[in-house]
Amino acid sequence: ALHAVLLGREQHELHVGARQRTGLRQPLGEPQQHGAGGAVVILTLLPSLGTLMVADDQRSFRVSIAGSPGAYELRVNGQPFYVRGVSFTINEAQEDPQEVLSPARLHTHFRRIRELGANTIRRYGISDDLPAILTAAERAGLMVLVGVWLDHDVDYLHDLRRLDAYRRQVSDTVRRFRRHPAVLMWVLGNETWGLLKREFPDPKDLWPRRHAFYRFVNELA
Repeated sequence: ALHAVLLGREQHELHVGARQRTGLRQPLGEPQQHGAGGAVVILTLLPSLGTLMVADDQRSFRVSIAGSPGAYELRVNGQPFYVRGVSFTINEAQEDPQEVLSPARLHTHFRRIRELGANTIRRYGISDDLPAILTAAERAGLMVLVGVWLDHDVDYLHDLRRLDAYRRQVSDTVRRFRRHPAVLMWVLGNETWGLLKREFPDPKDLWPRRHAFYRFVNELA
């Protein structure tokens, strides 16, 4: 199910720092307005994909969502932005061989991704490589969906310690990188909603925790 909520309560606009490129055509939910001058921000709850938040910033490139139900459109600087994306997961899984992502190596990866016709990459979690990845992506003309990994083995109803750790991580990450010109959106979690059934197979245990997960993601947003 798609769900839209308001993110942020300060008087600001939504921006991304990127040169104009073609963009995304995908239903994203119903935008809402918070008072005079409040920001219209879209949060999309997609159990299979994660949660997308439009990057919130104060740069000269504006991101917005226009249209009507069934025909929403993501725009960058007033122009349609059609996401042609590639998952860039190097160094994200502990069981995978780790690669030194030097500027030269990132340049090679991103040049090949651009040659495929992509204009966006997705990261699933925060790693030490993120600053270098964002810098190299900007130079290559790529936008980045910055992911924050939300584990499926967490009791989102009762595990307050883990939830507090996620709150700190999301806050620190967004504050640090929100003005980076390569950031297009923030992605909270990946298939967490569905994978919770592995830890809580009994529907009586599962569904309260799935609802708690969505409430928590809305809170993070």
